Amino acid sequence: MKKKYQFLLLTSLFFWLGNYALHSQCTAAINGTPCIGNTLSANFTGSLPDTVKWYKDGILQLVRTKRNPVYAIAAGGGNSDAGQLYGPQDVYVDDAGNIYVVDGNRYRVQKWKPGADTGITVAGNNGKGTGLNQFFAPQGVYADNLGNVYVSDALMNRITKWAPGASTGIVVAGGNGEGSAANQLNGPQNFCMDADGNIYIADRWNHRVQKWAPGAIAGTTVAGGNGSGSAANQLIEPLDVAIDANNNLYIVDYYNYRVQKWAPGANTGITVAGGNGYGSAANQFKFTTAISVTSNGTIYVRDQDNYRVQKWVPGTPYGITVAGGNGSGGSGGEQNTIGPGFGLFVDEIENIYVPELFGNTVNKFIPSALADIQYISSTTGNYVAGVTGENGCIAQSPVFTVITAPAQPSRIFGPGFVTAQQTGVIFRVNRSQGHTYNWTVPADAVITAGQGKYGIRVNWGFSDGLVTVTETNVCGTSPLKKKKVLITALTKVSDTNQSAGGSQCLNVQIYPNPVQTSTLLSFNSIEAGQITIGLIDTYGNMLMTKKLASHPGLNNAEINLSSFAAGIYTLKLTTEQGSIWVLKCVKL
Repeated sequence: MKKKYQFLLLTSLFFWLGNYALHSQCTAAINGTPCIGNTLSANFTGSLPDTVKWYKDGILQLVRTKRNPVYAIAAGGGNSDAGQLYGPQDVYVDDAGNIYVVDGNRYRVQKWKPGADTGITVAGNNGKGTGLNQFFAPQGVYADNLGNVYVSDALMNRITKWAPGASTGIVVAGGNGEGSAANQLNGPQNFCMDADGNIYIADRWNHRVQKWAPGAIAGTTVAGGNGSGSAANQLIEPLDVAIDANNNLYIVDYYNYRVQKWAPGANTGITVAGGNGYGSAANQFKFTTAISVTSNGTIYVRDQDNYRVQKWVPGTPYGITVAGGNGSGGSGGEQNTIGPGFGLFVDEIENIYVPELFGNTVNKFIPSALADIQYISSTTGNYVAGVTGENGCIAQSPVFTVITAPAQPSRIFGPGFVTAQQTGVIFRVNRSQGHTYNWTVPADAVITAGQGKYGIRVNWGFSDGLVTVTETNVCGTSPLKKKKVLITALTKVSDTNQSAGGSQCLNVQIYPNPVQTSTLLSFNSIEAGQITIGLIDTYGNMLMTKKLASHPGLNNAEINLSSFAAGIYTLKLTTEQGSIWVLKCVKL
């Protein structure tokens, strides 16, 4: 016996160590181009990923899980009366895979066997009415393991039970007229049953949940019943209720945009989904209409006006869209869309059944084999993927930095004026890590150092011109940035029309240059005569002329540029003999 226990202990130890090794041997990484707007993928080793959480700069951005992207019609959409539905309200799927549908506008319940193209009537189908073989406003449905079908009738304020093959139902809850007494209901919506056959009813306009034991003539309030309100002990028009293995109730609190969990015997509920007002964020709802809870406590909620089904893992403050979320649809032809409606059922392998009120079908969303591992990076930042595997293994990726193509450099630092053939002229921009630079200079200037870097050194030539730069990283190239650079050195451009006796003027120069208001034109003359001075813009327009009587020796003429715009101008000096000197002047 002792050896047997030792063997069992060792077996357990090896199993634990193997399980530990399995859980520890997994890694996560992010693959993709690190550019904004691109799709990132979480690469996971160890097992198939079950959940992927995306973080940017340490803040949770998105949770991906086993989504249900595969769409199929599970009931309705046929060509005969038995194969069609008209205004389906609620759906229930039993352990054998039979689908029960409240066919609201035909006042009946249809049962669809697995794979069937048509349904069979298991309750009603005797027209609209108040008889026990009829429905007036059928709403919710449930089937037990014996094949009994239970149906709530919102306007008859009762729940009836239909035995297999029965042509009429019997009242098992309510049926005593509209009211708030213990033996009455007021607009009963969907309901659920526990293992002992107790029925829990969302008693809508009494703002409570009523529990009816088998054979009871009255119900007891187990949630709400304290008037319409948003306090922890109140509800506003509950539409659906589900129960877990521990008899905790989960209640769709319609106008409070939340799901409340009520423990057995509790006087108040706690919010386990929503409760953050009306909205479309991951932690909000726009009118929840139905709920389904799996055995592990995972909550699925039909978020009607967001046209989606949200999955809430226990303890998380947000929901994950697992079906729909792509706008209104559900007419039987749109892939992965959900329209308005009131029912929902999720089985233990996460098939999602959604009755489409106006699409006249029950649509089934089948889970994918693994979690959606992709994420589109919409902003720059440092991204991390946290991945959970099917075997419980947890891993976190290294940081993956997302960047954007470089913007145009804001400024080129360097001189705007140089002298002809000036050496060692420096231009630069602000440095960005991971960027390369492409510089250009005028044809007669030479980059002597720094091409490809954030700064260059240039030996200048004889021409005005542009210095330009672009930045490039793995995501693209920036727009071109330009800087105009002007030559300020004195340049004698032409002296082609001198008299036979030689040049009249010598050593022509202007100072200061560049000019803020006025500059002084000076020259040496070998004889007396008349000099004409012209001011010409870059388009060749003569802006001003000035005549000057020269004398032998040094001559000076003040040229006032205060009324002219900043730019490059030409001063043309012409003698009586036709000799010409042309000089450039820069107006600041």
